[in-house]
Amino acid sequence: RRLLAGVGAAVVLALIGLGARQYLAGPSDPGPPPPDRPYTVLASVAGTADPSTRETVEFLLRSALDAAHVVQTVPHTETQRVLGLMDRREGTPLDPATGREVAQRLGVSTIVDARLGALGNSLTLAIRVEEVESGRLVAEASGQAMDATTLVETVDAVAVELRRGLGETRAVLANNEPLPEVLTPSLDALRRYREGLALFRNFQPGRAVPLFREALALDPQFSAAHVELSAAYHNAGVADSVVVHLRRALETPERLTDIQRRDTEAYLKYASDFALWDESIFRTGYRNRDALRLTDFQYSDSAWTMMMSEVQEVVRRTRRFDPDAQLSTEDNNRWRNAIRLSIVTGQVAELETFVDSLRMETGEYWGLMKSFDSSDWERADSLRAAAPDIWGTHVNKRMAVTALDAVRGRIGESARAWALIPSRRLNPARVQLIFDVVYGASASDAPMLMADRGLDAVERYVSQGSPFRDSWRHNRSETYLGSVGGGPG
Repeated sequence: RRLLAGVGAAVVLALIGLGARQYLAGPSDPGPPPPDRPYTVLASVAGTADPSTRETVEFLLRSALDAAHVVQTVPHTETQRVLGLMDRREGTPLDPATGREVAQRLGVSTIVDARLGALGNSLTLAIRVEEVESGRLVAEASGQAMDATTLVETVDAVAVELRRGLGETRAVLANNEPLPEVLTPSLDALRRYREGLALFRNFQPGRAVPLFREALALDPQFSAAHVELSAAYHNAGVADSVVVHLRRALETPERLTDIQRRDTEAYLKYASDFALWDESIFRTGYRNRDALRLTDFQYSDSAWTMMMSEVQEVVRRTRRFDPDAQLSTEDNNRWRNAIRLSIVTGQVAELETFVDSLRMETGEYWGLMKSFDSSDWERADSLRAAAPDIWGTHVNKRMAVTALDAVRGRIGESARAWALIPSRRLNPARVQLIFDVVYGASASDAPMLMADRGLDAVERYVSQGSPFRDSWRHNRSETYLGSVGGGPG
């Protein structure tokens, strides 16, 4: 009996020791931040540093706090919505006093007040988290960068200290993914990336593309910039370049957070399938309407799961801050992507059930794509004719109308409409290149050697395009376009 008791005590001590080691070391993967963690309002960074640097530091702080498990920042869209209700003009700086009023209106209990001071080359960052009602200090942290080259690293260290003060666990902090690694150590690259994001989120993908490319010229392994560039290309209707830059982002997976990496892998699968669908429209859409409804997508399940999680997150955030908000399928591009994917993967009934459960308004794109799903081309034509001006407002709508023209035999209209997509308008020769290189021409027909044809060749043209434009105007792409009735341009 004593032996058994001794063995039992040893086992208990061993288990206690194991538990202590696990506590000290923390789990290997604490998982993603919980979606219901508390919100805080991030005020505009004040101080004597130049405005561009302050805005970049604000972007970094938002990135760091949104990766925390104990807090997340109120999205910029929500603060702007409330500022509008307060009769403040768009772009009004969110100083601490204004930030407190915004927080009170949103029912948020804390505000983050940051200052970035400049003295010579050195930069000093000081951050306070305070209760909105009482002004009581909740947590604070500070740090100094000797110059701009170490600023990103300094912001990361200060943010980690702040999260520790807010109660972040040892396990989460042990798995923290440093900002210089998952974004970029280059302040100049980060500035261009932030400016590109601002344009992209303001529905200007064509203007965002060169800024993302400038960021990548400064840091070619800036994976997050590759991801955002792929998204800008997607919104500009350039399916081939979407795939190229998602692949490049995953060539340096250590430069993405775990969540970004998983999302990028899933989106690459979706984009690869969409590129094939895009190609099929051009190859067979003029003769075969079934090209609009491919059902053999290799990655449809994972892409659909990812897309539905995105729209569910949009709903959650919107209803958190505005429970009575009237949602619409026209609200943002995530809904349009979900609608399109539901058509080509046979998930229309599931999406319709979800939309009905939210009592959402459904817009013209939803109606048109449902007509596609049922092959009711006459109804699709009537929807288009009823509001002719709305179909040029977004690339998904333009692409849908282009496909409709193809199915209905309006070949010339379809080719011309595709050429009006912003990316083609910025680079008129590109549509001819895509017809020739990606959609059917042999390498011998092209004015340059393209042994590896397809996506990489197209992307190389985008980055090196100008030397080839003159020869491009006279190659066989004009003959090809003419053969489908669209003419050369």
